[in-house]
Amino acid sequence: MHLDNRILASSKISICLLTSKHVQTIICNIKIARAIEERRIIVSPLKKGQKLTDNPKNVRLDLRLTKSEAEDLQYCADKLNTSRTDVINRGVRKIKEELEKE
Repeated sequence: MHLDNRILASSKISICLLTSKHVQTIICNIKIARAIEERRIIVSPLKKGQKLTDNPKNVRLDLRLTKSEAEDLQYCADKLNTSRTDVINRGVRKIKEELEKE
């Protein structure tokens, strides 16, 4: 079934024109909501205004890498079964430890 440009009507008068990507996202969100409701997915409750962490990652850093460097970074992340960000953080900590030994 082709879902592009399918017209869906809400319970009110408004009508939205959605692409298949939007429809797939909505279907995915409904499936997740049902799984949470049926307790197949456990979500830890957060209190309103609760701090998520004591050390928030609120600084963003953009990197420019060569294709080879990006492949090396991904290779390390795959081998360590972790994220590329974690690989970079581990490398920074390792270099910092070496510098502090000097």
